Amino acid sequence: MSRKSTPDIMAGLMTGATTSAAIEQDAAKTTEHENHKAIIQNISKQSVPAQLRTIRLESNKEINAPVAEVLKEKTTFNLSQSTLEALEDTWMKLRKKLKGETRVTKTLIVEKAISIAINDFETKSELSELFLKLKS
Repeated sequence: MSRKSTPDIMAGLMTGATTSAAIEQDAAKTTEHENHKAIIQNISKQSVPAQLRTIRLESNKEINAPVAEVLKEKTTFNLSQSTLEALEDTWMKLRKKLKGETRVTKTLIVEKAISIAINDFETKSELSELFLKLKS
């Protein structure tokens, strides 16, 4: 599904049109925007080969590790202050414990936590921790 055509209201400004008639004429031109999710789906259907990427460890040792490219989409969620603080604390603790083994990011923590919660719900359904927490 593609997005509706929208008028290109900035074209007049970008091309240097100064009269209102020229701006209205440029604004009448439409620009086709393709849905970004459709683009992601098309790309994800293509095979993405693993690539080698040089990783520098804290010991200044460099290794070449295969890295499969994963398509990601930026999104925003509102978290309570206590949840955000717990995420920050957990992130710092995991970075110290996994020093040099794995690059730990808050995004990675959130992705893994969501994956664990979804898998638990899919296997246990109404007995899953996620379901029980949401129900109470």
